Amino acid sequence: MGILEDLLEKNQNQDNAYEIVRQRANEAGWKIKTDNSAGIVIGFKDELGVEDVFIKVCGSKDGNTVLEFSSMGIPFPDDISAAALFGLTLLERNGQALMGHWGIEDINGSKFFTVFHSMLAEGMDERK
Repeated sequence: MGILEDLLEKNQNQDNAYEIVRQRANEAGWKIKTDNSAGIVIGFKDELGVEDVFIKVCGSKDGNTVLEFSSMGIPFPDDISAAALFGLTLLERNGQALMGHWGIEDINGSKFFTVFHSMLAEGMDERK
């Protein structure tokens, strides 16, 4: 397969994955706030306001498209010692809970500890 064919297949897989997200959101009654080639954002109301969940294609596994889910993370402390201790605490807690994976995300020049969760688009089921 050539470069052009690879690119076309990747774009088709991404489009199919986002269509699955749109369908599941519609079935669950969730409102999509943003829908573009960079990803989909769904807003959920909670006791503190609206929590945005960001969904984007992050790769593929065995021919299936992998989606990554995240939300606004915890602001990175200015004090590097506090940030290191906080990061260690998050990693230890994640090791006990085995939920997603943590990363340091840069958003408009500000750093955040953010938890991400990945799943296959083709396996999404709104009933689970």
